[in-house]
Amino acid sequence: MVGGIFYEHLPPARREHRRIPDRRAGDLARGAAEPRRWVRRLGYVALGAVITQGILGGITVLWYLPDAISIAHASLAQIVFCLTTTIALVTSAGMEAGLRSTSNAQRPTPQGDLTLERLAVVTTVVIYAQIVIGATMRHTGAGLAIPDFPLAFGHLVPPHWDPKIAIHFAHRVGAATVTLLILATDRATSSITTAAALSCGVRRCCCSCCSSCRSRWAR
Repeated sequence: MVGGIFYEHLPPARREHRRIPDRRAGDLARGAAEPRRWVRRLGYVALGAVITQGILGGITVLWYLPDAISIAHASLAQIVFCLTTTIALVTSAGMEAGLRSTSNAQRPTPQGDLTLERLAVVTTVVIYAQIVIGATMRHTGAGLAIPDFPLAFGHLVPPHWDPKIAIHFAHRVGAATVTLLILATDRATSSITTAAALSCGVRRCCCSCCSSCRSRWAR
């Protein structure tokens, strides 16, 4: 809200916002029609998440952005996106062809793959926690609780604390942690045969995160 006006509730913003689930409806339909049980279940979970997201969005508008509901709405949006993207990926022709080619020759998983898998899981969890903290910072108005950067009131650690300062500083610490984990994941891919593709994906993720940070900072 700026100047008493909820710009995100104006008709153009609402139209674009509501088109996003429409564009992912095909992914949900593919998931529900899948012969693989786990993909069907994933489709049902995604459908429930989309419905819940719509309810939270309606409450957010009708109750004028209550903090708890708005934070839940922002956080669930990332889960909905990941669920529908996963369905689109696992039902794609390329993925199905790859699964068929590897099912005939089950090779043992190298230790490097296990390390990368664990590191990727930890990185994903930390990134999602950072998203939740970011949503909390945005909706509680803690974005300028610490006015200077990279220091905090001229110190590495804030000399005084309140809830908004704690949220803001946690977001900064989370950003540094996410950066280190992404770099570690990128490094771990160097010993895997699919390093080029994975590194490209990690670097795109980094670029996306940097772009998001720039747009947030510009506000």
